[in-house]
Amino acid sequence: MKCLDFLGTVQKNSTYGNLVMKKIFLNLLILGMGLFFACTPKPTPPLTKSSLWNKFIQHQQQLNQISYFYLKGSAHVKKANQNHRVIYTCFGQIKGILRVDISSSLGQILSMWQVDTKKLLAFFPYENKAFISDNPNLNLSNWGYPLPFDLKMSINLLLAKINLDKLPEINLKIKSNQNIFTLKNKKIVLYTNGLIKNIYFKNYKISYLAYELNTKYIYPKRICIFDKDKLILKIFQKELKTKIKFQKLNIILPKKTIIFKM
Repeated sequence: MKCLDFLGTVQKNSTYGNLVMKKIFLNLLILGMGLFFACTPKPTPPLTKSSLWNKFIQHQQQLNQISYFYLKGSAHVKKANQNHRVIYTCFGQIKGILRVDISSSLGQILSMWQVDTKKLLAFFPYENKAFISDNPNLNLSNWGYPLPFDLKMSINLLLAKINLDKLPEINLKIKSNQNIFTLKNKKIVLYTNGLIKNIYFKNYKISYLAYELNTKYIYPKRICIFDKDKLILKIFQKELKTKIKFQKLNIILPKKTIIFKM
């Protein structure tokens, strides 16, 4: 009798244990399936003209919110029989006075450039000379400025910023590996996140190889500029500050400065 009771107890315990094991197995199976489906990447929605355009406009609108700025970097200039590196700081108010100061790799100021809506000023402290022009859109490359553009365009290109107020009608084309749209005589290539990859302007190609996020804005980290197919500039940008205001932006010329009219 005791033997039968023992066998019955063992059978009950065995049945209960089997039920517990089955329950644990089912729970683990459900958990595993849940993790599998959670980790399975969701299909990326197809890229459309409107989605790409909206990403581009959103980033440009963010850049257009910048009022005061301070941008610092270095430029590796490649010219005929000349390869040198300069440090630049761009700062000022987007709709006011803009400054670009050029220094040697040792920190010596080589030139100072200033532009507003009415005039352009270039100062060379070691030569104690300054040049003034009534044309704020003057190309400065012949005067020793490292970028082959005027001052305002240079700053816009360093920020990968386009003036949306003057944006003409867009002809957007999406290809298999590139997203291309044209702005009249300009051509721009976008990354799939809406950031600019290449800008073609006249004979120049400006390539944005990397971007970085500061506290609020995404700005270019590495830029290459080509004249036709020849690399003429490598630019590495170190920092962008936007929560900053300047007490004085104007270049103060020493009394003995020799001034020339451009």
